[in-house]
Amino acid sequence: MAKKRPEDERSDEDGLVIGPTTGGPDVDAVPRGWVAHGTLRDDGEIAADVRRRLGEHGTLDASAVHVSVQNGRVTLEGTVSDAPARRVAELIADAVPGVRQVANHLGTSA
Repeated sequence: MAKKRPEDERSDEDGLVIGPTTGGPDVDAVPRGWVAHGTLRDDGEIAADVRRRLGEHGTLDASAVHVSVQNGRVTLEGTVSDAPARRVAELIADAVPGVRQVANHLGTSA
């Protein structure tokens, strides 16, 4: 019989969190692309936010990434170092409030 590890006996009371960590609901009634007050964000605001977040990421070199936004749809073009960086850039863009869709046309230099 296999010996139990201490982490096998943890419960929710011990701090294991499954699901959202913000205390909010799993499903949001606000449609994708809309901000909480019920209006679409300006494309310029979204583009600036995506660029800022890409630039702030610790391991992603986004200096060769071009961001364009039309009606909440973000297009990423240019190059990043490798396939994982390409995916990270897409995830960052998708997490920006107001983004409705991300078209990832990034190439890799590796």
